Amino acid sequence: MSNGYKFLALLKLLRVASVLPVSTASCERGCSQMNLVKNKFRSSLETESLDELMMVNLNGPPLPQFIPSKGIDKWYFSAKTTRHVQGHKRYASDSAFSIRRNRTV
Repeated sequence: MSNGYKFLALLKLLRVASVLPVSTASCERGCSQMNLVKNKFRSSLETESLDELMMVNLNGPPLPQFIPSKGIDKWYFSAKTTRHVQGHKRYASDSAFSIRRNRTV
């Protein structure tokens, strides 16, 4: 075995070892989060839905800092047909400004 091959194998081993977790805290945090998300009321969640909910819960902003309007606007205006929001028809051609301006609080 040549010296160059030995060093490449050693380098590969070091790369793998450098990303191994030192503790199981992140795994335990993921399992705890899964138990919070998948409770008795959500016991029939599909794997994809559970994965997405856990991704948001683990990596998303804290709930008080979350501003959903950007995601809602993207969902609302991406429709090819009409959306029914609070019993009112809104059309995809409506602008975000006119909807917000006409909204009463």
